[in-house]
Amino acid sequence: MKAKIEGIGAAIDAINAKKIVIPFESEAAARIDEIKEKLDSLTKSNAALTVNTAELEVAKTKAEELLQKLNELIQIGKISIDIEAPNL
Repeated sequence: MKAKIEGIGAAIDAINAKKIVIPFESEAAARIDEIKEKLDSLTKSNAALTVNTAELEVAKTKAEELLQKLNELIQIGKISIDIEAPNL
């Protein structure tokens, strides 16, 4: 995805620097459509990476319940474990 962003940025920079000369209007339209397609593809990729916060909250709650139950078992002497949970 980083490569896509860099590729789009390079294309835009090249156009802005007038390194790309487009002699015909149809070619310009095709180039604009190509850049638009790349941007749309990038937007769709980002949408696929969006985390559903409701699902994340459910997972967090279940993890906290599990840790609580493990702590209860440790306290009554049923089990002995070391729990490493960074960022909790």
